[in-house]
Amino acid sequence: MAFLFLGMLMPDITSRPVINIASIYVFNTAQILSRETSDERALHFSKFASVADKSQVPSRTAWLITIVPILVVDLAIMALNFGINGRLIVLTALAAMHYLRRIWEILHVHIYSTHMTHGAIGHLLINNLAVLISLIFCMRYVHPTIYDLPASRIVLAVGIITFLVGEAAVVYHHQLLADLRRGKTGEDAKKYAIPRGGLFELVACPHYLGHLISWLGIGITSQSWLGIICQLLITLAFFIPRSKRTADWYTNKFEDYPESRRQLVPYFK
Repeated sequence: MAFLFLGMLMPDITSRPVINIASIYVFNTAQILSRETSDERALHFSKFASVADKSQVPSRTAWLITIVPILVVDLAIMALNFGINGRLIVLTALAAMHYLRRIWEILHVHIYSTHMTHGAIGHLLINNLAVLISLIFCMRYVHPTIYDLPASRIVLAVGIITFLVGEAAVVYHHQLLADLRRGKTGEDAKKYAIPRGGLFELVACPHYLGHLISWLGIGITSQSWLGIICQLLITLAFFIPRSKRTADWYTNKFEDYPESRRQLVPYFK
């Protein structure tokens, strides 16, 4: 029964549409890895913002430009499928919660001191949209009766719980980062410090790990192995080199930065 259930979850990997989707996301993953592992081509934002590039947008505005359009697309897909595909409504609702949380943090939590290039805005917008669309599109290749199986309720619950754990981790660690600057003024408000507390004691980027867990939860609710793999490829291709770059930046900037801290996953170097 377990093998039958897993078999129904797995799309037909020999069909041309599935092969085309996989090819697109393998190419996109390679492109992201190539860019983010290059010091010259990596996206310039946050602590990696380039002061030499004058064609930049304030970070708060830039992030809103990146996230708001994706939320609009997500809500439009939800509205068009309301009453037609219940599981798609759940997936888009979770995604909407994710984007609304990000917008709330942009407006009320994050304290910005840098700018973002137009190129970084475009890349982040496309990459974030690709993660959402990959899951929604791949759901088309899930067996139409799979969501009616009793076991699917368990999968749905696991997906939602995983999503909530990831979101909670992001919110908590973003708050810790914001607290490093809260109450400071002038140049002091722009200075970076070594993050403390929570999983920051173990890794450089626990908020990135939270994002990965959150999107894994959304992927699980789709019950599409192809969708899960596609979105994980894209997010890992971005967050692994980004977390390494962040850990290296802290190590070079602060002599007392703990050597025991890993990059993204606790205890894994």
